[in-house]
Amino acid sequence: MKPFTSPSRLLKSLTTVTLAIAALAGTAAATVPGLPLFYYTGIDLGAAGWNYNGNVRQWAVFSLNNGISATATTASVGTPTIVGDVGTNGGNISLSGNAYLFSHAHIRTGNTLVRAGLSRLDGSNTVSPTQTPFGPTPLTGRALNVIEPQNVASDLLVNQVFIDATAASTAAAAKSTFFVGASATGFSLGSGVINLSVMDGILTAPGAKVVLNLTDFIITAGRTFEIVGNQFTSLVINVSNTFSLINGNVKLTGVLGGNVIFNVVGSGSNVNVNANSVVGVTATPNDLNDQNAAIILAPGRQVIVGSGSLVRGTLIARGVSISGNSRVIKPTWASP
Repeated sequence: MKPFTSPSRLLKSLTTVTLAIAALAGTAAATVPGLPLFYYTGIDLGAAGWNYNGNVRQWAVFSLNNGISATATTASVGTPTIVGDVGTNGGNISLSGNAYLFSHAHIRTGNTLVRAGLSRLDGSNTVSPTQTPFGPTPLTGRALNVIEPQNVASDLLVNQVFIDATAASTAAAAKSTFFVGASATGFSLGSGVINLSVMDGILTAPGAKVVLNLTDFIITAGRTFEIVGNQFTSLVINVSNTFSLINGNVKLTGVLGGNVIFNVVGSGSNVNVNANSVVGVTATPNDLNDQNAAIILAPGRQVIVGSGSLVRGTLIARGVSISGNSRVIKPTWASP
């Protein structure tokens, strides 16, 4: 007969095991930089992030209210308009011209996919513009180029994205300015404005957790805002008024894309990425494993990506419009 183990001894044993596991998990997090996503920023996007209740998502574009529209004039199978998961909690996903999605889409019940011209889901134009895109049964895998069936589960997911993205934006906006361990060239860290039109700006922050609270973030005339750091660097930039890239660029050097969040606060003017601007400057724009990317979070704003611009990362906004052969690519960030 096995000896009797008292409840207190059993509890003590379980506690010891739990602490050991927690210690091991902490060691793993410390030795595997960038895991989990947003670990260093302290901002949890929940369902709007990489993993929610075991449902892995790689959101490239998500609309909280006003839907997503995408159009392109140039047909090129090698350059899809959007790469990564797309979703809408309100409004349609509308494709026209030569636009196409290389993605997995979630559309809340009551909204739909609207296609015109030669727009398509996978670049081959295999889906008729009149074909109903919603399948009769739930998906069994993470296949690309499919529309998630409209059902209670899918509706709950996109609604949770809405809730979590809004909460994450509020949490980010509440953070106090902090830039210990960081330095700047071309602008002042304490000015409350970053406006680059004459020279480039460089934020150097190896291992630092930086929070900037700005009224305006404006880059024009081919200038670049570069963030230089390492895998432990995190950056939250809150923008209360104008976020505008007009032939302007954001470049990450040595910084994991999941640890950089531009949080455009409240309602107001459109968030503009226009005139050949690039968020996530890289020499290999089609490399989905390149970590050079960022998150633009704007729950109360419309995001406009136009005139040949490229966003490498994630757009979460009230609504999103992509035109002029512009693109949004969500890299395959490695995170739990």
